[in-house]
Amino acid sequence: MLSCVPLIPVYKCEETIFTAMFNKKPLLFFAALFLCSTLNANSFDITLAVSSDEIRIGDSFEVEVLASFDPGEELFDFAFQVDPLGLITTKNSIVFEGWSLASGFLPFLSSSPSPLIDGQADFFSPVFGGSSVLLATLQFSALTFGSTELVIEGLASDFHGAAFVDVTNNLVVRDIVSQTRISVVPDTSSTGVLGMIATFFFIGIRSLVSS
Repeated sequence: MLSCVPLIPVYKCEETIFTAMFNKKPLLFFAALFLCSTLNANSFDITLAVSSDEIRIGDSFEVEVLASFDPGEELFDFAFQVDPLGLITTKNSIVFEGWSLASGFLPFLSSSPSPLIDGQADFFSPVFGGSSVLLATLQFSALTFGSTELVIEGLASDFHGAAFVDVTNNLVVRDIVSQTRISVVPDTSSTGVLGMIATFFFIGIRSLVSS
């Protein structure tokens, strides 16, 4: 376990963090969170669950961001980026359309369709741990057939990640890192096949004319 040196007195940590949350002061919030917290190696797993086993060109689909952590811990804030390496943009097989937060979370700094996703737990409805706790749902559209790696990343060193109150009532921050492969297959319906034939025919005609 790697500990941070608390530059803010311990008895002031929780007061400072929640004051920043309610007064919408993001710089104060993240500074207090980072300086008051420990980076903790307890079990914390992120899974990306794709809504469909078979995605065809033109389909819209969703990916759920699910977290598994200790039932005795309370998650009160998280932040991560979608496609931090730009793989989706490079492959151009799918397009990121936006996102929505799970019930129990409110947006803090960003709003859809920003690739930075952050959620703040409702003060009156704390979010405790378990298996497959839904954090957010990502929306995509399929453009062309092919495979793309979907990556999400929220590092505590970048003032992102997931912030908890653990079972010993300490503030801890854990990295959010996960990825999955999204595969788009050609549309094999009669309409799709005719569309593909027409596209290839048009490309062939253009090649002949240009030559």
